[in-house]
Amino acid sequence: MNHSKKLLAVISWPTWGGYPYPVGRRIIKSCLSCGLILLLLLSSGRGVTAADWPTFGHEPRRSGWTEESILSPENVGGLELEWTTQVDNVPLALNSLTAPLVASKVVTSQGIKTVVYVAGSSDTFFALDAQDGKVLWSRTFDAAVLPDSEGFYLCPNAVNATPTIDQNRAVVYTIARDGKLYGLDLGSGATKFGPFQFVPAFAKAWSLNFYEGVLYTSTSQGCGGDRSGIYSMDVTDAMHTVSHEFLIKRGYGGGMWGRGGVVVGANHRLYTSTGDGNFDPTAGDYGSSFLSITPRDLRLVDYYTPLNWKDINKRDLDLPSGGLVAFSYKHHDLVAGGGKEAVVYLMRGDSLGGKDHQTALHVTSALANDNKELEQKGMWGAPAVWTDRKNNQTWLYVTIWGPLSKDAPPFPLTNGEVPHGCVIAFNVVDDEKTRQPTLRPAWISPDFNLPDPPVVANGVLFALATGENPQQQHEQGLLHYKSREEWKKNLLTTEQRGMGTRPAVLYALDAKTGKLLYQSGSAMKTWVHFSGLAVSDGQVYAVDHDSRIYCFGLKSMATRNAVVPIEIAPKQPLTEPKAANPATDQWPAPPDASSTPNPEARNPSAAAAGRKLFRQACTRCHAEDGSGQNRSGANLRSPKMQSQSDGALFWKITRGNTATGMPSFSSLPETVRWDIVTFLRTLKDSNDNPSEGAGERKKGTPPDSDKNKQ
Repeated sequence: MNHSKKLLAVISWPTWGGYPYPVGRRIIKSCLSCGLILLLLLSSGRGVTAADWPTFGHEPRRSGWTEESILSPENVGGLELEWTTQVDNVPLALNSLTAPLVASKVVTSQGIKTVVYVAGSSDTFFALDAQDGKVLWSRTFDAAVLPDSEGFYLCPNAVNATPTIDQNRAVVYTIARDGKLYGLDLGSGATKFGPFQFVPAFAKAWSLNFYEGVLYTSTSQGCGGDRSGIYSMDVTDAMHTVSHEFLIKRGYGGGMWGRGGVVVGANHRLYTSTGDGNFDPTAGDYGSSFLSITPRDLRLVDYYTPLNWKDINKRDLDLPSGGLVAFSYKHHDLVAGGGKEAVVYLMRGDSLGGKDHQTALHVTSALANDNKELEQKGMWGAPAVWTDRKNNQTWLYVTIWGPLSKDAPPFPLTNGEVPHGCVIAFNVVDDEKTRQPTLRPAWISPDFNLPDPPVVANGVLFALATGENPQQQHEQGLLHYKSREEWKKNLLTTEQRGMGTRPAVLYALDAKTGKLLYQSGSAMKTWVHFSGLAVSDGQVYAVDHDSRIYCFGLKSMATRNAVVPIEIAPKQPLTEPKAANPATDQWPAPPDASSTPNPEARNPSAAAAGRKLFRQACTRCHAEDGSGQNRSGANLRSPKMQSQSDGALFWKITRGNTATGMPSFSSLPETVRWDIVTFLRTLKDSNDNPSEGAGERKKGTPPDSDKNKQ
């Protein structure tokens, strides 16, 4: 393997921060007006409790599992298409839109919204309002270079990598066709990071992953002159970004093309799998293997190579086609994946292949692809994992193209014939003899034509039947070519692969039995290639090849959140701020309110969301750092204030106090108010210790100095 380190410098850096709010014609003179600059959200049948879907597979492990509370096996049959939006994007060589991402509580120029993000194959990035599908903003990237060859589906010269969201900084990262990395503000699309050269121009990059301040992607197929491998960039210090590369040794084969890109385990290691290529550990070549790599500096620490790696290489049965997932089971950190041979490999995260690097924890028999075809059959997509905490069960789901193998193990539950493909479920259990984790067959889904990566939400498994044409070659099977031109001549063109397709269909299955609970029928208009789903707050998002985004939701949830105009005052009439007095300064919360726990306390994105809201609504009275310096509001950092319970602070934010000029924010959804409380707790960790008295400032410290900024 080849490792290199690149230090990059940038001349200027835009400050992280919220998007400025328009405040209309009113002149803000008091804390009452501070409350009015928020575009307050009203809940229509549900609170704003949307869980973000910030990356492919939902989180760095790529589990595809979210803590959804609205959709359930009992009500998912009531799904319907809520909206469809056609965006201005030209599909390129089967590529169209990336899998959707979702961020809630985003501060935009039109209010606080839940926003859906997709990157377009033709270098335009889109942000849509989750309420109605309207485009809130879009960004088109201009490349200064041109590809040196015409694109086709193996090297499409298109945007291929699903973006990823940094929730704390309110930034979505994406790779443009020229290989440059952009960090865009979630609310406005303004560039807040880069652009920096991340991968070679027109390289085929796979889903971005973001973990502990570092971005990762993997590449394959040598597109754009890329050597294939893993790239990382530390973005914590934008003035001195640090990049690393982990590339294949000899410049061909061994591409790392898993649909979910790099996977991050609970042990902080990175995991990837490689396609067919050279295998010679002494020379640093690891074709047809699973690799464990250190984060940040990208050093190989472990690998697992199947005993039949020569046959996998010979038959082009790439291991990355079925993707990888990292997960925990009891006290074990595990990794699971597989490829075209349709064998599932279960590995220990800290010792993938044991001492000899060729002994996995558990290997299933072949599930499909008896003829060992290099296309159309086998495992394709990415696995998913769900831990059912109610029943203390862990489930692993894989996607199969083509009919099942005659040697596939028996499954207790089946749901009909599967000539085109299916989702297969396993239970992760302890082996009766070894007491080590193993996979026990559980169920087989109804027929999918063809299944894309599944996601799981509250006991419901969602997956698309893509409707695509998986054929790649005119003459199929293992062929030997005399030249690259002869090989390309045998490949179908993009136009030919677009023939024989059918519209994609969204399916919802019972995650415990595989039973069909819902299918979308003719709602989607065309097929899709290599995509994914997002589930957020009772809605399911998908895309198709013709650059449409689809939103499915429950019929009972058809009435969406509304925006209250700026001119509408809070529920309780408020007065102008009055002079503080000892009686009103005490302002105690009742015992039942004080004892109320903060449901957002452990939500990693709550403080960041609360910080945005605080900056927009509260800094005029409490100052940007919460100290109240030179302001009329209280010092929120003081020991007296910080000693109050979360429930007491929530009660005060909700009620307001006309005697002190504190407005009521009762019209804000409860989750939003709790986010503000969660942010207030971060103020006590500062070292500058502003004085308790409102309006006081430490001597020699200018009111707008950097020291007072959060």
